[in-house]
Amino acid sequence: MLGLAGWLDESLRGADLEARAQVAGQLALLQAMGLAVPEEAWRRTADPEEMAPTPADARPPTADPALWQRLAEASADRRVGETALAALLLLGNAGPAGTPPAVVARVVGALRAVGLDSDARAIAREAAAALAG
Repeated sequence: MLGLAGWLDESLRGADLEARAQVAGQLALLQAMGLAVPEEAWRRTADPEEMAPTPADARPPTADPALWQRLAEASADRRVGETALAALLLLGNAGPAGTPPAVVARVVGALRAVGLDSDARAIAREAAAALAG
């Protein structure tokens, strides 16, 4: 077993921006599921010295700011139904496999916060499988 450090070494070797985003997405999903991800792992995914050239037109993924805020407020107030609705709207037709990992991680964390752990795990698994190819 490689462990996190070994996995990061393998995953980041020669990785371009898209591959690094996939690794960061996997880290975000792990963290959203309650696993501790060390700061060093996050730093390595963003370290420009380890990066391969980045396409000029690459942009970070975005989510609807209003839905993002609604999800945060609903989960903080433990409003289960509203949290689930905002999560579904953020995932949209693309679902966990086609939604940016940072958005999926936020959805997973919010669902866990309101006690929907099994749903959060299912969403995280689907997103992680898509990231793994």
